[in-house]
Amino acid sequence: DEEWPRWYAAYAVDHGIGELLGRDVTTDKLAEFLADRYAQFEQTNLKPSEGWAAYMARRIAAEL
Repeated sequence: DEEWPRWYAAYAVDHGIGELLGRDVTTDKLAEFLADRYAQFEQTNLKPSEGWAAYMARRIAAEL
């Protein structure tokens, strides 16, 4: 589903991701971030040893 980043971002924002990160996060910004990092994840031959969810959570905490 091509709309998953927006859906997931809206869910995360509605359920307090900004509070967890200690800063404001908008649905648009998070959706763009998710789509971009997922594309990077898919394009690399060096897949992380951790699962996708853990990989994405680590990237969100470090970069967003």
